[in-house]
Amino acid sequence: MPPIRKGRRFSFEDRLRRADGRVMLTFAFWLSLGASMVVVLLTALGIQLASGVGLYAKKRGERLSKQPWVDVYVMVMLLAPWVGCAIVAGWWGLLGSFGGQAVAAAAWSVMHIYSHPKRDRGRGPTRALGKRVGRTRVWCAMGLSVVMLPMLVAMRVMQMTVWPLFRRLMRLPAENGAVYFSFTRHGATGLVGVELLWALYCEWAMGVWSMSGQIVRHCASMWCPMRFAEESKNRAFSVDFPDVERWGEANSLSGTERVIDQMYGGGSTAWFGHASRDTGVAESGVRDEASKQAA
Repeated sequence: MPPIRKGRRFSFEDRLRRADGRVMLTFAFWLSLGASMVVVLLTALGIQLASGVGLYAKKRGERLSKQPWVDVYVMVMLLAPWVGCAIVAGWWGLLGSFGGQAVAAAAWSVMHIYSHPKRDRGRGPTRALGKRVGRTRVWCAMGLSVVMLPMLVAMRVMQMTVWPLFRRLMRLPAENGAVYFSFTRHGATGLVGVELLWALYCEWAMGVWSMSGQIVRHCASMWCPMRFAEESKNRAFSVDFPDVERWGEANSLSGTERVIDQMYGGGSTAWFGHASRDTGVAESGVRDEASKQAA
């Protein structure tokens, strides 16, 4: 297609080309929206039928709520539409996939609500929160929380791809993904529609965050076990890094080197409170001799 001529006035052919471009972008957006909506709804329908229809439905549903199926759902319903639509239609395709997933979630929520008796509706946490901060605030906060979804999916992809290579290189203990990723809250009575979707989203997001926390604790204790110069920072970080008290003194590379030699002398490179070690930070009320020397 020849380039559009610059200037204050466009010819009829230039205006036609601009109109054709807008039509193609609009078509790409709506096509991506429809495709992602269909993928999400069909996947949700398949899960519903597989776990609720036929013989052994309960046992089948229990298996489908655990690994590796949890990762399959995330990849098929979230990541695959994003990547596929972005490849086919660029940024407009990506935006369309977001819209399709939102429409699918809303449609599924409505169908799920009306498939349950009235006595089971409106008993979820959003109702209790709405009484305290207002329903409008709750719904706006839920919308803002969804913005984190791409970041959480990216973190999970890194856990499945980069982390296995990293832990083998550094001889770190494996983290059992089945502990972090499973769906259990769907059995609660009263969680219907968007309440159920939100409960499952929170359950999965907490799994991503918890496993990421373990990975970061390994890295922090292994790469640079040096306390911070500000004691207030040490206290604040001790919530997520319980072994900070075992690290070397602040602003001292010799202390860091000594802690690495002493703490990893037994062959373990896990963070000092990890379950793979014989003693954990939470159970030990005092430091061992090596930690005392380092501190």
